[in-house]
Amino acid sequence: MRLFLKVIFSISLIIISLIIYLSLVGIETSKFNKQISNSIKNIDKNLDIELKKIKIILNPLNLNFSAKTIGPKIINKEIILEFESIETNIPFKAILAEEFLIENMIISTRSLNLKKVISFSRSFKKNLELLFLESFVKNGFLIAKINLNFDQNGKVKDNYKINGVIRDAKIDVLKKYKIDKFNFKFDIDKEKYDFRNINLLLNKSLFSSEKIVIKNINESFLINGEFENKKIDFSQEQLDLFLKPITLDLDIKNLEFSSKNNFNLKIDKKFNLNNFELDSKINLTKLSILSSQKLKKLFPELNKNLELLNNELLIKYKKNDFYLDGSGDILLQSKNDKIKYSINKKKNIYNFLSI
Repeated sequence: MRLFLKVIFSISLIIISLIIYLSLVGIETSKFNKQISNSIKNIDKNLDIELKKIKIILNPLNLNFSAKTIGPKIINKEIILEFESIETNIPFKAILAEEFLIENMIISTRSLNLKKVISFSRSFKKNLELLFLESFVKNGFLIAKINLNFDQNGKVKDNYKINGVIRDAKIDVLKKYKIDKFNFKFDIDKEKYDFRNINLLLNKSLFSSEKIVIKNINESFLINGEFENKKIDFSQEQLDLFLKPITLDLDIKNLEFSSKNNFNLKIDKKFNLNNFELDSKINLTKLSILSSQKLKKLFPELNKNLELLNNELLIKYKKNDFYLDGSGDILLQSKNDKIKYSINKKKNIYNFLSI
């Protein structure tokens, strides 16, 4: 009896030691490389992968093994992307089987060159959006984690999830609009793109946003979010670039402001913009406009420039309706005057009120 107990104890000790070893240290094998390679090819037949040995760790509570390989390389034609790791779960029965279907896969990237990632994507998925991105993006880095699930035929399900960060992106649009130091976090699935903690320099002016959400509905994109900017003092070059095309009748000489803005819009598959809505709160520190000589009759000592100083503005825009409410100081002649005003536009009819 004592001998029997010793044998049971020894076997139990061996099993417990083996479980602890497999749970903490694991084993390395190349047995499952083919299954991972096939799963990558199921994403796109042009993809190849270079794998090192896979480390297998026991998950005793989940009754399965987790398999992880470090430093894989995914290749599409002549473009190679180096990844941090690929992970998947393996059922107990698959350890003894020659082949099995991978049900899930987590792909973690290293810091990748953003332009290279776009070129890599375009080489097997050609569309207009990626073409524009490849043309406009000049630099930047991406780190991401991709969570994929596979069906019984090994095909990728559409319940994928991608999250990560973009750092120090640089975008040049037609050599006019230059975006630098573009940083943000993202979460992406089939129906929604969620962008957070967004910061960028647009033609050297700083803009930021806590969150912008893009939803894919019936082949159209619904976009809503908010952005703000700290105090900006526009140069003449920036005034000509951003404001002159929409304020043809106003000769703006100086503009200083900060703002908080909420917006909604819809973009269809032909890139037509619809249902644009904007709600803005603007602290207008200074707006200087070349005075009209027609005002000389009313204000004999009219300054060369008309100036709005420390004005608080509320702006609302929806479809063809525009509303602006403002108050602050105005400098027409030698002294500041208080002014309160509103502009209400419905379709093509303007109503202006000033106090």
